[in-house]
Amino acid sequence: MRWIVPLLTLGLSLGTVDAAWGYPTLMIMDMLGDPHSTTVQAGSPFEVLVQIDTTVSIMGLQLRVRETTAAPSGSFELNSVSFSTLPWSNDSNDQIVPALPGLMDGPGYESDYIANLADDLDNGTGTGKFLFATLNLTYAGAFMGEYRLNLSDILYGGTNFDDFTDAQTGQDYTITVIPAPGAAVLGMIGLGCVGWVKKRLREPGGKGGNYGFQVGGRTVDHEYEMGSTISDAGVVAGGG
Repeated sequence: MRWIVPLLTLGLSLGTVDAAWGYPTLMIMDMLGDPHSTTVQAGSPFEVLVQIDTTVSIMGLQLRVRETTAAPSGSFELNSVSFSTLPWSNDSNDQIVPALPGLMDGPGYESDYIANLADDLDNGTGTGKFLFATLNLTYAGAFMGEYRLNLSDILYGGTNFDDFTDAQTGQDYTITVIPAPGAAVLGMIGLGCVGWVKKRLREPGGKGGNYGFQVGGRTVDHEYEMGSTISDAGVVAGGG
């Protein structure tokens, strides 16, 4: 795996090694309620955080966001990336952000690389638990349900200017997608209309007479009877 952050402009030369003397753990989370899951409305943006818990100081970090649902939807869009302040650089020349918005569709179901350097290039980020970035996403698909996101292709640089691929990821972040309120209301209206029409068809003569049916000269007022005799007699719209 190669660095896409412009480390060479800083005069750093990184060589890949198998493992660091420790490793960071990265996960997607939020600050509200359950840190590992959320419920969102289809088509509405939502934000998640990328958190790092590390026992080694980091000079630079790059990663992707990937949909890890068993049968990926390919319907998540990455709208924006906001890097946290210290210990990360706020210089745009040190940062890599994908072209946005970016659809995380097949074949990889992942974003392009997101990367940044440490603000302190002498000592790195230091150790501990801190945030890397805030990600704004939208589920733009048509199917409601439960979906999962996680991080992938993680590469980080240590203070000895080697780079490592042994970072760990936390549990999948679960997104439960529900219909937007407008869609739910329209669905209820549609169901109500169907119920109303069926009720009118069952009433003798339609009670006022625009929805009654006559079969062979008599009013049909029973769903079963209508279904069993229309094919033989034909239907004439009438008022009962």
